[in-house]
Amino acid sequence: MSNNSTAERAEVHERGSRNALLEQLVTNTCSDGVFAVGLDQKIIFWNRAAQALLGFRSTEVLGQYCYDVIAGCNGNERRVCRQDCRECQIAKKRGVIPNSNLVTLNKAGKTIWINVSPMVVRTGELTTIIHVFRDITGYIEIKELLRNFSLQGLKLSLTSESELNLSGENWVSFTRLSSREQIVLRLIADGRDTKEIADELSISVATVKNHVQHIFTKLHVHSRLELLTLALRCGFLASSPGKLQSKSLTATSLSCDSDSSGRPQRASS
Repeated sequence: MSNNSTAERAEVHERGSRNALLEQLVTNTCSDGVFAVGLDQKIIFWNRAAQALLGFRSTEVLGQYCYDVIAGCNGNERRVCRQDCRECQIAKKRGVIPNSNLVTLNKAGKTIWINVSPMVVRTGELTTIIHVFRDITGYIEIKELLRNFSLQGLKLSLTSESELNLSGENWVSFTRLSSREQIVLRLIADGRDTKEIADELSISVATVKNHVQHIFTKLHVHSRLELLTLALRCGFLASSPGKLQSKSLTATSLSCDSDSSGRPQRASS
């Protein structure tokens, strides 16, 4: 009886330690989704950011199998979230689980890509797999856009400047970008994220975010995907970095086609 009481107290202590760690994760990852499972793959923790990203309330998923809720697939549409998945096998062997990108559906049935960073935490006899995840749908869409663009690269390189629409309102807009903003735009087109751009230019992440926001404002776009679509359509990414400046006078001379607010009018199709 005494042994049973000791074991029960130990288990309570282990669960308390695990819960404390999970609560700390909520504090330190307020914008990232976090869910945790035991080796039985039942969800034991689900934070508010996870609800915001996927639409499921904690009351809907706690106690459910993670592979039923997430049901993630890889880029080849192969189901990777399943009973006794690779993550569980690695956790049982005390290995390190690599990050992965998964495509899933949110509660509304919308396709969403998430990057998942799993970590295994052991508190006594308890093994918990914690998953920190974030929405990377926009990033995946940009990669696909750039992939399609690269497939057409030869065609674009042989296309005349006039066919690429390198004049008029589009160039009026792009000439409003500073030289540093143009560099940031090209790095975005290279698939760099905010941190990578900051490292490349030896500036802070906050400064990169300011540059990106200024680019959005000047070009009247609201996302990186919309930005790259405009840049590709206008031929900005097909031009050499120096060509934009050489056309500034020509483009500026066309600013009489702007509206009363000074913004260029959208070209008629």
